[in-house]
Amino acid sequence: MTIGNKIMTLRRENNFSQEILAEKLGVSRQAVSKWEAEQCLPDIDKIVKLSELFSVPTDYILKEDYELKISSQSNNVNNNQSVDEALSSQIEREITESIKGTNSKIINDPIIISTILVIAGLLLYVSFYFSFKMIVPCAIALLIQVIGIGLFYNYQNTVKNEKQKEKNKKKFYKINVWFFTPSILSLLYISVTYIIPRPVSSGKSMILITILYLAVSIITTIHFRDDNR
Repeated sequence: MTIGNKIMTLRRENNFSQEILAEKLGVSRQAVSKWEAEQCLPDIDKIVKLSELFSVPTDYILKEDYELKISSQSNNVNNNQSVDEALSSQIEREITESIKGTNSKIINDPIIISTILVIAGLLLYVSFYFSFKMIVPCAIALLIQVIGIGLFYNYQNTVKNEKQKEKNKKKFYKINVWFFTPSILSLLYISVTYIIPRPVSSGKSMILITILYLAVSIITTIHFRDDNR
């Protein structure tokens, strides 16, 4: 591209008329017209002003082959942008698929769902116990845990491989014994207090329940851990 063509292209890209460009450079419109028509060349000081006005290097205006360098750089930028966009798109797809896979695993894994129900039942039980200290509300919370355990055993009935069935059982009880044991023990305590009011002081009863809870949970965990050896 010649100098005249470059001046014309830059002027049009910036929506300048020949009159406006001439005014900014301090020359006549005819001078700009002659530059673009290749009838004469602008002085070096005008080249510098054109460079500053259009934010391009002076070499771009003066050297015809500089356009190829700009074009090459532009292609490289576009290629880099394409690579970045492709990588971003791939990362986004992988993250989306990972999230979907995790959600699908949780939804399709009865052991996880059963454990969630057992934990939810325990949280409700604790809330009801300290709020009401009555059998019925606590029994409702315990029922949620029973549903979770029942869901697990229902799933176990569909497993044909005995080794996998035993593995599932160990995995389930090692985790959930810590969540459903306190509900059962405290419900038994509430039931006993209905029959024998205050058999022991509340402080001693809490210590007794805690000791039983830890003993049952630890023994169960050790039992299944030893079986895995």
